[in-house]
Amino acid sequence: MKIDLNEIIDPMEARIVVETGPHGEKSARFDLSGLPRVDQLLIGKNATEAVSMTEHLCGICPVSHHLAGNRALDQLAHAMLDPQSPADLQRRLLHYGSVVEAHSLRFLPLHREAGVTLKKLSRLMLNAAGSPGHFPVTARPGGVATPCSPADLDTLKAALPEGIAAAQAVLDTVFSPVEAARPASSPGHVFGAPRGEAAAVSSGPGPVSSPAPASGAGSEWESANFAGADVALIDEAGHPDVFGTRVRAARGTEVLFECDFSQWNQEFVEALPGQAAPRPYLRRLGPKAGLYRVGPLSQLRIGTLTTPLAAAAQTRWLETGGGALAARAVIALHVLERSLDVCARLQDVTPARPATHATPASPHPTSPQIQLHEGAATGLVDGPRGILAHSYRVDAAGVITDSVILTPTAQNEPWLAQLLTRATTANPGDGLDPGSVPAGTNAALECSIREADPCLPISSAPAGQMHLKLDILKGKSAK
Repeated sequence: MKIDLNEIIDPMEARIVVETGPHGEKSARFDLSGLPRVDQLLIGKNATEAVSMTEHLCGICPVSHHLAGNRALDQLAHAMLDPQSPADLQRRLLHYGSVVEAHSLRFLPLHREAGVTLKKLSRLMLNAAGSPGHFPVTARPGGVATPCSPADLDTLKAALPEGIAAAQAVLDTVFSPVEAARPASSPGHVFGAPRGEAAAVSSGPGPVSSPAPASGAGSEWESANFAGADVALIDEAGHPDVFGTRVRAARGTEVLFECDFSQWNQEFVEALPGQAAPRPYLRRLGPKAGLYRVGPLSQLRIGTLTTPLAAAAQTRWLETGGGALAARAVIALHVLERSLDVCARLQDVTPARPATHATPASPHPTSPQIQLHEGAATGLVDGPRGILAHSYRVDAAGVITDSVILTPTAQNEPWLAQLLTRATTANPGDGLDPGSVPAGTNAALECSIREADPCLPISSAPAGQMHLKLDILKGKSAK
């Protein structure tokens, strides 16, 4: 079954609904009604077929769907991978490549040379991980399709230092104006401590918090002041890990809870199940208090990064206000540093010549005939836009009887609504007329969309070229 989203939606258009309350108060939301949920389409399909369907449906994040789906199938096959196994390392490298590729596109308007370098490097990463084309073919339930090529790993390892330098160049471009504008007498604070004490208090795995954004900081739309929780994946030691094995929800310096993949559907529930904008929330806090977001901002706020260059950049990011663009650059730098280690470890276990076939004893099991067992499972990855969840229930034949796929776009929709509401009220004297965008507000709406980064091509549109369509609903209660 093939679905072409271009037949359903205009990928370069954003419909924003603005509602005016009885006292003139406004609320705005990003309309996701044109984006179909594929959950029900997967029922009756073989689970392995379903994973292929979802990754081909999303041409923007196919790797995230590929890996989240296969992580769910691993559990259903009773073939969970050791996080340190060669097969899991190869999957991790694939994921890192997709993260760098997605973020590189956001860097092009700011630093074209660095963005191009990172885009080219991401292709080397995907190729080395066994997926040279746009759609991934690396993962299989219980392992990977084929082992890495030694030559591809060598090529990638040689290119990674240039990519690390490019990510640092992007960060310097973002941070330098803000840091130059800060008065010398204002040292800034990190993790609630003076700059000189940052290392002592930021070394642990727990969540971090930033001070109020510095004047002129990159987070123009007050991402640092988000009132909800931040949710991201962590490793077994509790550090942020976009390919981690556990989930952490935190608000500021407080860890609200941590959970395994198996607990996802108990801890995260949809207020409007099955809808394009399901309004998910943290069950233990309720629909209102349980608002949360996912993505690079959250990935940097739930704990301290473990690689030295990225950890230092995370400190700068917190000091300068924590904007979304800089967060993407910090995460890109982090996964590139991690990739150096992943490459080295894969080189140690990869044979001189790729095996012609894999066996169950292979460190890279293909498991072509692996059996799925009746039951339910959830697979998660922390993609470029945040956590993607694939939940399947299958029968004894491996056929899906129930499915829930929760995308980062759907999870961040309430947060984006807050950003858009703030943008529509930035120029209260302008008013909002049906079918028009008031002067000065268009840029604010565009900035809000880029901040939350919904999984649509419009998020990458050049400044002033988003196709924004405003629907003004008067006399409605503001939400």
